[in-house]
Amino acid sequence: MLKSGLSWSTRTKNALLRECDEAEKLITEIAKFTPEQILENDDCLFTKINEMTSSIKATESALEKLAMTAEGLDPDNDIEQSKFEEQADKVNDVILRGVQARDKLMAQRERRLLIRNSQHDGRVQSPRVSVSENASTPRRIRHLKIPKFSGDRWQWQNFWTIFEELIDKTEDSAILKFNELKNHLDGEAMELIEKYLVTEDNYALAINLLKERYDDSEATIAELNDRFKFVKATNTSISEQRKLWDKIHILLQQLDTLGENIDHYMFV
Repeated sequence: MLKSGLSWSTRTKNALLRECDEAEKLITEIAKFTPEQILENDDCLFTKINEMTSSIKATESALEKLAMTAEGLDPDNDIEQSKFEEQADKVNDVILRGVQARDKLMAQRERRLLIRNSQHDGRVQSPRVSVSENASTPRRIRHLKIPKFSGDRWQWQNFWTIFEELIDKTEDSAILKFNELKNHLDGEAMELIEKYLVTEDNYALAINLLKERYDDSEATIAELNDRFKFVKATNTSISEQRKLWDKIHILLQQLDTLGENIDHYMFV
């Protein structure tokens, strides 16, 4: 089973690598294009974006099935465990590279829309703000690294630490940062700031409101303690026991970070 998973994930990984090479070459070429050439090459951009998306999805699917295969591995078989972990890391790296390349292509298509709009009305309009990357501004990969925050207080610190590093600390405008923020919020958290229009001034107001609601150590500790009541394994298998320990370990780490003494922590 592992051999089959390794083989399939290798094929999809290699296919995505080829797509990445082609996309990155196209990105370099388009960066030198005139506005007219960019408009002329829209079909090429559209096709390549779709090809990249399909290849990324296929590789993600292969990685998921590889992970499912790994659930059945003998935990004492270090060789097979090592093979799985090494392959998973390689495949994930290629997926991240693929997402970055695809998003740069999407940014070039957005550039085309801006050019077309300016030709229609004689002035340059502000492009529609989206999650696409600005091709002229190098950034770190975001889409697979920033979790969505839906209002669970115990997840706030993790979300904000990542969002602050990858988005808030960049030199992007507050409007772009606010748009990224809304794209990574859901549920209660999204409803909380939904009243704010996406403007330069409102970005700071939205961040402050989120911090007031969710950056509460005592309330977070209480919620983490409540979560212990519901953490349990579905059966007595080794894989389920491992999952249980992983969940407990993460909860303990969060409590420790918040200053709780976990040396003699009691589980009910």
